Amino acid sequence: YYNIPAIEEKFLHNGSEGNVIYELLRSIKYMGTSIEVDKDKVKFNSFLVQNDRLTETGKEFFSLHAAELSSPDMFPLTSSAVIILSQPGEILNKIASLFKTIIPVNVEGITKMFGTIGYPIKDILSSNKEIALSFITDEDSQENSGNYIIAMKFEKDSLLNKTFHSSNTVFSMVTKTESYKDLSITSLPGSTGNFSMINDFLFLSMGKKPVESVIDTYSGDEDSIEDRITTQMPTRSVGLIYLRLDKIYDTSIDGLMKNERLREKLKDTFELYPEIWGNINKVEDGYSSNLIMPI
Repeated sequence: YYNIPAIEEKFLHNGSEGNVIYELLRSIKYMGTSIEVDKDKVKFNSFLVQNDRLTETGKEFFSLHAAELSSPDMFPLTSSAVIILSQPGEILNKIASLFKTIIPVNVEGITKMFGTIGYPIKDILSSNKEIALSFITDEDSQENSGNYIIAMKFEKDSLLNKTFHSSNTVFSMVTKTESYKDLSITSLPGSTGNFSMINDFLFLSMGKKPVESVIDTYSGDEDSIEDRITTQMPTRSVGLIYLRLDKIYDTSIDGLMKNERLREKLKDTFELYPEIWGNINKVEDGYSSNLIMPI
């Protein structure tokens, strides 16, 4: 249990009025953390409880809401890492609003650049309803390698959705498009980058195979990771994370870590605790988060 008002009063009160952190702490009643041990898992629960009266900063901070996440159903079961945020545009807008006095001034230049090419940054953020990052393991590879893929969900009527759905004609002068199971995969010029628009999701990867794996899952030829995630928690969330630590070890850590003793200890640990589930959710009086590890 963390007594936030006492921390705010003791350490931040003098000369801090108007400070973003101070105004945020004034809106938090307390934080709490508990550990729950079951016969087959350990569960870490955290709570951030809002005050009865909120500052303007507090109202912004506590205004996020959960949504039903669609991308877990699009990623294959071979995914070793999945990180998803609901309403990423809304989250970035709130961060910009809360910390506008300390955001670098060159952000304004980036905003103007997007506006010049016809995509106002405000429209991009507001139309982005879900963003996800996944590492898809290539189980056909002897090195057990893989690649990252990013998924962004846009509103049906947004300019970006319409642009990428018509990418065959819009980008045809500089890109190469191939058909895969009645869907298009577009290769970016001068790189290994590929993208595909599937329903309202834009998938981007530095390789073609991860995009093909997503299409295989979407077509029903591969099982999705969603059923594995929902064994421990629902997909309705503000944010969600799922990690296959044993696969991450095989594809990333084993070849990079030179200390053999530490490498073996990590291997043993990841074999004992091969998976982690985590999420953040909006509840009536604040936010809750859960981290689950099987034992």
